Amino acid sequence: MSILRSAKRRLTLATISASALLSAPSLITPAHACGGFFCNANLPVTQSAERVVFARVEGQLHMHVQINYQGPPTSFGWLLPTSPRVETAISSEAFFSALDRLYGPRFNLEYQYDEGCGLLFEDAEPSPPSANGGEGGPTVQVLSREAIGPYDRAILLPDNVQVLRDWLDANGYQIPSDIDAKLQPYVDLGSAFVAIKLLPGLDAGDIVPLRLSFPGDRPSIPIIPTSVAADPDMGVIVHVLDEARAVPVNYSHVTINEAAIDWLNQGRNYPDVVSQAVDEAGGRAFVTDYAGEVGDQLTGVLSPYSEGLLSQVSQASTLYQLMDIFDDRTNPDLHRVLGNFAEVPEGQDPSQFFRCVECYSDSDQPIDGAQIAEALRTEVNEVYEQLNEVIAQTPYVTRLYSTLSAEEMDRDPSFSINPDLESVSNVHTATAQVSCTQDPYTEEITITLADGRSFTAEEATPVVRQDGETIRGQDVPAAATIEQMYEAGQPELLMERDPEEMTPASEGPTAGAEDSADGGSTSESSGGDVEEKGCQQRSATPSLLALMLLMLSLLHRVTRVAREVR
Repeated sequence: MSILRSAKRRLTLATISASALLSAPSLITPAHACGGFFCNANLPVTQSAERVVFARVEGQLHMHVQINYQGPPTSFGWLLPTSPRVETAISSEAFFSALDRLYGPRFNLEYQYDEGCGLLFEDAEPSPPSANGGEGGPTVQVLSREAIGPYDRAILLPDNVQVLRDWLDANGYQIPSDIDAKLQPYVDLGSAFVAIKLLPGLDAGDIVPLRLSFPGDRPSIPIIPTSVAADPDMGVIVHVLDEARAVPVNYSHVTINEAAIDWLNQGRNYPDVVSQAVDEAGGRAFVTDYAGEVGDQLTGVLSPYSEGLLSQVSQASTLYQLMDIFDDRTNPDLHRVLGNFAEVPEGQDPSQFFRCVECYSDSDQPIDGAQIAEALRTEVNEVYEQLNEVIAQTPYVTRLYSTLSAEEMDRDPSFSINPDLESVSNVHTATAQVSCTQDPYTEEITITLADGRSFTAEEATPVVRQDGETIRGQDVPAAATIEQMYEAGQPELLMERDPEEMTPASEGPTAGAEDSADGGSTSESSGGDVEEKGCQQRSATPSLLALMLLMLSLLHRVTRVAREVR
């Protein structure tokens, strides 16, 4: 059966090459957020962004494409116009994961507390707020919560199973109804719980990435055919490996207003902010997430399997023996290869299964180690070696991001290199100053951005989008500047907003109002289609969950300090 599967897969790839790159259907497998006792088996999370990597080496363009799809596999077809001299091969999912991990945007909020906060809590000795809204009763403390890689990770300290269940349910975890008896002994021992789920938009069982190589010197994405089946605000992430910073030449370039970011939740609304900023630029624009030297960050990420390890693989006769050979079982390319030779339990996510085959009764199933070793040589090692050669010859990487709806896909975005532009960091920082009032449960949080602008969390209403429209956060514009980039020199400034207009406030100018002579200006350019859109000002409401998390964090901090003093 495994031989037939492998043969069918190679036939599919040959068909792709011979039929104008019409990709074969691919079944989207739900990704699960698994803990020690349960998984989010009923909550599939799908990625919404199309990812493309361009590398220009000696007159050849190498284009790596990872496309996501939602719906029946038999309804999926991908048609990519390209050069008739194109050569095709499979690419690497691990490559795309590394690019996201290294160059994706990060939003770091540093908390600072007034000295009086600790005194208030120490004097009053209040009970921390409970997850069920009461005081003095059962509680679950959120000791910390942050984004770790692709996960939303929380560390919880409950003193009652029910409040633990309430917190997990309120935060989107699916919990079996009969799990209480298994959780109770750990709660009785005072154990903390690590809760992990996928961040929005991550790891949705993508189809296998493809590599296309063809003569050319200007990267371009054939986006127009995509418009026939595009969702609103479809994400497009472009990485360009070359000698200098890459820029869009027929789309505008925007920088975002960081005051529209949801800082209290690690910038999770970043795609929404970019979508709104792109709309303010006329619907066709990119933002630069990162631009800088590749250095040691990407070089060496993809390590081919050694011949010594492959020799051991060839001698394995059961899946358990095979997986015991690998120190790292997390490689998605390894999972893809193994999926052609081993049976995954029905309803189980392949990546979870191969990470812990000994957790399942299917671990003793027979496999052909020799065939798997050969597949790893040809489908992983050869791909990694080619990628590493390209990375070694392209010292600079640029990550560009946009979202497009179907009506905006009327021109194929094209990119070029501009060696005169400065680098762009993917790390965004801000400070949250927590001030306590006479009521120890009341805090005022002031967020100060890197450019010095400040506003309270109560005044801020982060941008939220739905179905291609902004439904919350119209208080401030999302685009700070709109520019037209060129292949040399500095960009042409099409619009620059006044800092006061971009800062949340209880009273102030309506975002999106017509720019004054000293507050900003707009002009049209061949690549811009710049259009100002007025936004209705609305009163902002604080995030109760964010405030509660901060109070719990502060309580934990004060309690720890008090214990150390004693």
